[in-house]
Amino acid sequence: MDQFRGLFSKLDQNDDGFVSVSELQDEMRKHGILSADGKVQNIIESYDKNKDGLLDYKEFLGYMMDRERKWKITFMTLTRTRVIDQEDIICLFKELGVVISKPNAKKIIQM
Repeated sequence: MDQFRGLFSKLDQNDDGFVSVSELQDEMRKHGILSADGKVQNIIESYDKNKDGLLDYKEFLGYMMDRERKWKITFMTLTRTRVIDQEDIICLFKELGVVISKPNAKKIIQM
């Protein structure tokens, strides 16, 4: 799960060990996710186990693991019905708030 530590650190802009609503909204907006406000609030409410309005690393990891499971299901469903292209990969990553280039999407498909 260390692969998510870097993303958590990037989101934790003030280095307090938590990701706040505003930090998550800021990062999602930077990546062109315009519906960030409602989406972020839902993420925080769903994964903030101690209801302090923040995500610690364990709570964030729960969210990421759920996203990863959803991606795997989506990916398997897509590959059964059609060929996945670079745009599909880019959209899947954008949903998470991660922007990847077409060459990187192509590498993912090749893997």
